[in-house]
Amino acid sequence: GSTVATNAALEGKGVRTVYIGNRGLGDLLTIGRQARQALYNLQPSAVAPPVPPALCLEIGGRLGANGELLEPLTDADLESLQQQLSVLAPRAVAINLLYAYLDDSLERRIEAVVPDAIFTSRSSEVLPQVGEYERGIATWLNSWLGPLMEGYIRRLCTALPGARVAVMQSSGEAIAAEQAAHQTVRMLLSGPAGGLVGAGFVA
Repeated sequence: GSTVATNAALEGKGVRTVYIGNRGLGDLLTIGRQARQALYNLQPSAVAPPVPPALCLEIGGRLGANGELLEPLTDADLESLQQQLSVLAPRAVAINLLYAYLDDSLERRIEAVVPDAIFTSRSSEVLPQVGEYERGIATWLNSWLGPLMEGYIRRLCTALPGARVAVMQSSGEAIAAEQAAHQTVRMLLSGPAGGLVGAGFVA
């Protein structure tokens, strides 16, 4: 198990991450599900959004609920995206298009133009299910924390030459270390999960 991702999330120490969504939905993660701590407070304290507005990019390539293409993803869209990424210089990118779990080809096209040095997550891979906010926040967390976990696992494996290294997930199951970095969001609760699995084994 590892608390690298958990600690970084709790301390707000993820990497500079760009969020890419459909045109008109760049503020999706800021709006969220409109959950408020004090429902009837007319003057709640301002809370910083998970992603700064400057790092929320919008692009074409919109699908309908039945998988029908409503807005194409053009070459001009992709060229503009490349230019924006060059200026913003992020360490990671999170791609979250509407209904991408029905057809991941648009997200894959976007991923293909992101420079190889930038850690990239696609919602269609991280959490392929209904709910654009849930997919979006999970994908952003995966990218925001991914490079940190990737660096940790690389150092760990280098220090243990020839060893077979596996990392526990929040589900209590383990995956090979080389797969873990790209599934960082699945390890946020690996510490508590490890305790339960160990207790179950002992019992």
